[in-house]
Order: sequence, then C-alpha cells, then structure tokens
Amino acid sequence: MSDTIDTENALKMCAKCGHVKSMEDFFKQSSSRDGRGSYCKDCMGEYQRERLDKEVGDEPSSLLANRLVVVTALMKGCSECGGDDIETLHFHHRDPGEKERSVSLLISGSTHRLVAEIKKCVVLCANCHSKRHGSTWKQQYKDSILLAQEIED
Repeated sequence: MSDTIDTENALKMCAKCGHVKSMEDFFKQSSSRDGRGSYCKDCMGEYQRERLDKEVGDEPSSLLANRLVVVTALMKGCSECGGDDIETLHFHHRDPGEKERSVSLLISGSTHRLVAEIKKCVVLCANCHSKRHGSTWKQQYKDSILLAQEIED
C-alpha cells in the first residue's frame, strides 16, 4: 500500500512521524511507487543523526560518519532553485581560492577537514552549478578574445 493519501493534492503521510505533508517535503526516491521516500525530510534528518550516533560513536574519521555528514549537508537541497534530488546535488566552493580539495576527495579522511571544506561551499543542483560556472567560463572566453585582439593591434 502506498503512503500517498491524496494524489490530487499531492499529500503523503510520513511513515515515521505520521504527519500528512506535501510531497515536496519528501526526498525523491525513484524506487518507490509515488517517487518519494517514506520519511519526510525532517524525520529523515533525525534518522540520519540517530544512525550516526548509534553506529559511529566517537570515531571521527569513520567513512560512514563522513558519508552521513555529506548526506546531511545535501539534504538542504539546491540553494538556488530548491531542487532536492540528492543524486544531482553538488558542493560549489563560494571562493575557489579557499578550496583545499574537492569534498568528494575528503570523504575517506578526517571528518573535521570534511566539515571545514563543506562550510566553504553552497549546495547546488547540477543545472545551477553548470550555470554558475558557465558565466565564469563565458567571461574568461570574452577576456581571452579581448586580450587576443589587443595583442593583434
């Protein structure tokens, strides 16, 4: 039986807290019948934090702990458009000059370094991330053309 209780108004009941919420309050999950997870975003965050405390304990460099840190950060969704499909979310460094390493390369290291790097970032979906870099690339392209023209003159 599906947890979707009102398909016309796109409402669903959270399997954990029992509250009826908008489908937008549930993460996308392609394997479910209605395309959304069974826990609302609030309960999923609580579940992830409980799981981290239970399974990881005090081990700061645990791969599981780091994965949960990343998932928890991504759960906020895209800061530009609000997209919440976790498979399309990226960490974008606000200031490339402060970037130590890509977040994905820090997943197996120190949790403290990972958290510090994530704090330098905003979460963007793939489309918004591409648009953000696209404007940078376009400007660099224009600057290159202007420089080439100046050299020719």
